[in-house]
Amino acid sequence: MTAEASNEHLKRQQLVVELAGRGGWSAVAEQAIDRGWIRSRSIDVRLDRAARREIAVVEVVDLFDDVAEAWRGFDAKIATVRRDAAARDLAGAPAVTISGLLIVRGTRRNRELVTAFARLFQTHFPGIVERLARGPARLAPADADRARLRLDRRRRHSTDRGAALS
Repeated sequence: MTAEASNEHLKRQQLVVELAGRGGWSAVAEQAIDRGWIRSRSIDVRLDRAARREIAVVEVVDLFDDVAEAWRGFDAKIATVRRDAAARDLAGAPAVTISGLLIVRGTRRNRELVTAFARLFQTHFPGIVERLARGPARLAPADADRARLRLDRRRRHSTDRGAALS
C-alpha cells in the first residue's frame, strides 16, 4: 500500500471512530480477531455499544482488486466476531446484535465496479440496486442486522457535525 493509500485508509478509520463516539460506541482500530495466531487478521474498526449489546465490524476498502475476496474476508470477520460473542454469552443473556459496515473509497474505478455489477452487489447488500438509481453516493442498506455498504461521495472527507453512527 502506498503512503497516499495508507493515509486515505487512516482518514476513513479516524472518521468512523469520531462519528461512532458521538453515537455512544466505543471503538478499537485494527483489533486482532484470531486467537493464538502470531499475525492475526484484524478489523479496521470494531465498534461496541455494551449497554445495547451491539457490535459493529467496520472494514474500509480503498480499491477493489478482488470484489469477491473483499466480501469473503468481510463476511469471515463478522462470522468470527459472532462466534466469539456467542461463546462468551451466558445462558439466558440477551443475544448480542452484530452487524457490519463496508466503507468503499469513492474512486472512479470503485464506483464503476459497483455500478457495472449492481446486481451482484444486490445479492450481497440488499437494497443496493434501488439506491443506485439515486446515485452511488447513497449506498447504505437500512437493515440493521445485515451487512451494509457505503461508497464515499468524494475523495476528500468533510464531516457533518451532526452526524453519528446510530
